[in-house]
Amino acid sequence: MNRATTPAYATARTAQIAAAVALGLAVMALAYVCIELPRDLKQSAPIWLANGVVLTVLLWTDRARWPLLIACAMTGNIVASLHAGGQIPVVLGLSFANVVEYLLSAVALRHVLGRDIDVSRSRDLGWIALICGLCAPTVSGLIATAVLHVSRNADIGRTFVGWGLSNALGLMLVTPCLIAFRQARSLLAERPVTRRGWLALAVLVVTIIVVFTRPRYPLLFIIPPILVFVALELEFLGAAVGILVLSSMAIGFTALNIGPVAVTAQDMAERALFLQIFLVVSIFSALPLATINAHRRRLRDVAQEQTRWADMAENLAGVGYWRVVLATQTVTWSDQMYAILGVQPASRITPNQWFKAIHPDDLVKTRLYYRQMLKGVSASPTMLTRMVRPSGEVRYVSGHMIIERDAEGRPATVFGVIMDITAQKTAELAIIESEARFRMLTENGSDVLAHSGLDGRVTYVSPSVEHRLGFKPEELVGRAFVDFIHEEDAGAVLAVVRAQFESRGRTPPVRVEYRSRHKDGREIWFEARPTLVRDPATGRINGVTDIIRDISQRKVLEIELRQARADAEAAAAVKGEFLANMSHELRTPLTAVLGFTRLVEDQPELSDVTRGYVERVSNAGKALRATVNDILDFSKLEAGQVDIKPRPMSPAEL
Repeated sequence: MNRATTPAYATARTAQIAAAVALGLAVMALAYVCIELPRDLKQSAPIWLANGVVLTVLLWTDRARWPLLIACAMTGNIVASLHAGGQIPVVLGLSFANVVEYLLSAVALRHVLGRDIDVSRSRDLGWIALICGLCAPTVSGLIATAVLHVSRNADIGRTFVGWGLSNALGLMLVTPCLIAFRQARSLLAERPVTRRGWLALAVLVVTIIVVFTRPRYPLLFIIPPILVFVALELEFLGAAVGILVLSSMAIGFTALNIGPVAVTAQDMAERALFLQIFLVVSIFSALPLATINAHRRRLRDVAQEQTRWADMAENLAGVGYWRVVLATQTVTWSDQMYAILGVQPASRITPNQWFKAIHPDDLVKTRLYYRQMLKGVSASPTMLTRMVRPSGEVRYVSGHMIIERDAEGRPATVFGVIMDITAQKTAELAIIESEARFRMLTENGSDVLAHSGLDGRVTYVSPSVEHRLGFKPEELVGRAFVDFIHEEDAGAVLAVVRAQFESRGRTPPVRVEYRSRHKDGREIWFEARPTLVRDPATGRINGVTDIIRDISQRKVLEIELRQARADAEAAAAVKGEFLANMSHELRTPLTAVLGFTRLVEDQPELSDVTRGYVERVSNAGKALRATVNDILDFSKLEAGQVDIKPRPMSPAEL
């Protein structure tokens, strides 16, 4: 779809045409007013406002829209001039001069300043004054003078000066003021209007009225200082308002033949020239001072903001600065210096008090560092020392100082900074202590601590590995960890490590046992639990850490235990078989004894004594049979040949 046929493009194009037409109507109205006002002079207008409006609009828009805007503005200028009775050749020539003026100004300002024009900056206002107040009016003045001289035989000097001043006034009055009004919100945010500002504007208005309604007294010189006062109070925005008020009132009073300008110059040409000079002086006295004042205020605000930031940085970083004037021994401290050393800011500090605050153990090296710096001897750029607060608290500080020397090279002042590094030093000492504890555990522990990278190569191994495997740590670093695992056990170890990587370390580490070969060739049993390790900064897995324990002795005990169990089980089996055989051997004759005993008991002719003896034999046989049966039951239990059938019972009935 063609972009030119879209509704959005059509709407934007319509808005651009409407804006160009509005600009043409505004130029036509302003041109008509400026031409009709000095009609009796038969000269150029005392102030030409239309070009300033066109220039401002061009500076606000893209260059692609300039042809349409310039065409509409030129059309408005031509229509107004023709309606005022101008001759077509003269109107076309003067309109062309105006086009050259604001087009040259727009191109030059856009080239030098870009689109970001800030009239409250001295640089921007300087370029506007040079281009709009001098260069462009000069070029257009030459064209207009040539046109008027050829067509009307006008005086070259007076025509050139009149045209140049009127157009320069229009550009310098309208363009900076319109730009300032567009930036009013940001300018007011930087410098809000105060009561003094409103009072200054009121004083300016009253002064203008008094000066122009009391023509007997030559008080015109009073107005520029009042306008300067407004510029100093309200900066550029106030100066723009003041200049517009002054210009409109001065032109109005003069047009009505009221005021010192009308009284001083009776000739209309001289009156216009006098008014132009007065407005030029007022504009060029107020606007530069307004920009200078704004620049000073911004520098002051930046300095205050930087001071505030410096104070915040001092407080956040714990940095303080100090300065000593050697001739007077005057010491200057920043607020953070007092905070670091725990001293009240009202206290007067001397160099001796400073040295008294240094820890006794660090005093000698600090004095030596100070003397070396004064002598210009090369010393360490920073100095670490301890300071003792009045409460007895010790603070670690890092300091640095430079020597400022006079014209003869002698030390004049000493400037230094210190930073409270107590927290960092405490953390550093804690890390050192932790590393020492870790080193003690790894170097003196019986277990081996090892770490491997993602490529499976050993990056660290504790010194205890030499006691376990006979290798020094540096002999193992850089080699694959599977090189030290028995080939029959490597698969099991790799499976455990692979499972850890597949679960991203979410499953608990699994213990694995494997054999490794000592440097002398013998096999050693190890137990390990590979664990994934993550980078504390990124959280990414960066390797595997393992604590390896020698279990060779335990393995020997396990083998002995299994052998003892096997021997015990074999002995128990032999015992069971022996008992079973013996039980059968005992039951066979015992059955015969019990049988014949029963037959004897059934004989009626036995005496009571004999029957008692037989019963005793029978009871003894039964008891022996019960014992043999129990032995057989135990043998079956050990052999697992007895089926136990649980039955409900009541312990209370036992």
